Amino acid sequence: MALEMKMTLKQTQKLVMTPMLQQAIKLLPLARLELVQLIRHEMVENPLLEEVLSDEEDGIGTDDIEKAGLDDEGGPEAQKEEREEIDWEIYLQENMDRGISPGEYIERPSIDSTLKKEISLSDHLLWQLYLSAHDELDKRIGVFLIGNIDSDGYLKSELTEIAEIGNVEVEKVEEVLKLIQTLDPPGVGARDLKECLILQVQNIDSDSDGSVVVKKIIERYLDQFDERHFPKIAKGLKISIEEVIRAIKFIRTLDQIGRASCRERV
Repeated sequence: MALEMKMTLKQTQKLVMTPMLQQAIKLLPLARLELVQLIRHEMVENPLLEEVLSDEEDGIGTDDIEKAGLDDEGGPEAQKEEREEIDWEIYLQENMDRGISPGEYIERPSIDSTLKKEISLSDHLLWQLYLSAHDELDKRIGVFLIGNIDSDGYLKSELTEIAEIGNVEVEKVEEVLKLIQTLDPPGVGARDLKECLILQVQNIDSDSDGSVVVKKIIERYLDQFDERHFPKIAKGLKISIEEVIRAIKFIRTLDQIGRASCRERV
């Protein structure tokens, strides 16, 4: 089973404890005079704070302290001041970050689907090449070979031409080509249909008797897949007609992955 990474959006309800909310929770339980004392203490500790007297009747200032007959340290009357009762359940519900309501939610395509880019055959092969080849010369030759593979997966240049351009031996180019032919999709880097089919058979199972028969049929009778040639193929390989039929049916199922189906060409 293939593993795939995705990014998804999930709607949840959560309480965001912002610094302002934390400060509000700390200050709200305080009585009026305790709040005045806290403000005066902060003004003493922080010289950048400045007291601004409000004209409103409920403003907090020096007059409030004088009327209460208290000094900066507080007194007995501060202990008698009743604390304001707060319904925390209602407060938290009113200040909860509810996100997007179901009525406002509009379904949109996922982020990964909007960013997905179709990978070309060349990109797919180059990615595998850099993982498989460790020699820099092999990588350089491999890049040149992949650059000469068409969209159907066939190599369209002669090895001698590539060796001459790269100033390397033909045997070295052929060695790197064999490496590329082991990459995905099976059959890539072939120079003709016969080689493409054989590479796919080798990728599936190259040791069984059935695979040996299939490869012999591809090598000798690729252009003789009509029923009238079945007896000739069976006689030439010394097998039964039923074996010939099974082998040809298997060959017709081979696909050039990402390219045209071999069934259309055999």
